[in-house]
Amino acid sequence: MIIKNPQVNRAWFSCRLLFFEFKAPWKKLNTAPVCFGAKDSQFGSFKIPSGGNISKMKLVHLYGYVSCLAGASVTYWSPFSCSDYPGLGAYTGVTITTAGNTVLLPPKQLSLSSGWSFIPGYDGQSTELVLTKFSDQPIVVTTGQELHLWYSEDLMNGPEGDNGGRSCCDVYVLFE
Repeated sequence: MIIKNPQVNRAWFSCRLLFFEFKAPWKKLNTAPVCFGAKDSQFGSFKIPSGGNISKMKLVHLYGYVSCLAGASVTYWSPFSCSDYPGLGAYTGVTITTAGNTVLLPPKQLSLSSGWSFIPGYDGQSTELVLTKFSDQPIVVTTGQELHLWYSEDLMNGPEGDNGGRSCCDVYVLFE
């Protein structure tokens, strides 16, 4: 697009530059679905193809469901939570950790001690979940580093005996 007025041309270029500057692409981290179970240390794993500072991670549900009460109502099954279980409908139930189980996301400021997290804009039925860092502290990852995706009750070794299911998703990262 060529505009003859230099003022308008500069403005158009600046808008285009801002658009590309703030529209950084998500990078898909997995080549096969990342699947996690709801109990018995059934975390999903994936590797970081190139290091950097994580700003956000996105989980996009593909298939399967998990539940914190597998033998109860089907409404308790969801991609990343326990959906309609009383008191948990607004919460998500997944955690991303290092291979040594150091929690990376969601930030502890959004999490209950039981591992359930309140992520604004998401709930038990969300099929996409964006986890954003909370502080100015970088989340540094290195090339080839393995990360784990957990059902939070499973990670916390909480009351997982009645849990069930397996959920699979794609994992994306947005670097700073």
